[in-house]
Amino acid sequence: MAEEIFDWDNDDTIIIRTVKAVAVYRNQYNEVVIRQENVDPQDEDYFIHVPQNELRKLIEALQKQVNTN
Repeated sequence: MAEEIFDWDNDDTIIIRTVKAVAVYRNQYNEVVIRQENVDPQDEDYFIHVPQNELRKLIEALQKQVNTN
């Protein structure tokens, strides 16, 4: 039986690509931290620190992106 060749980089049937893990939590300064996994063990994860007083702006911007066609 011949083995099917599947191209994970160029096949139009792929609907979800590999996604790095994302965590959301508060740090000791009460900032909301968005942290994304880095798959290279020699590099650190990616961090975004959002102060409490700026959190509403971030949420509104994300909601606009969700509602954009």
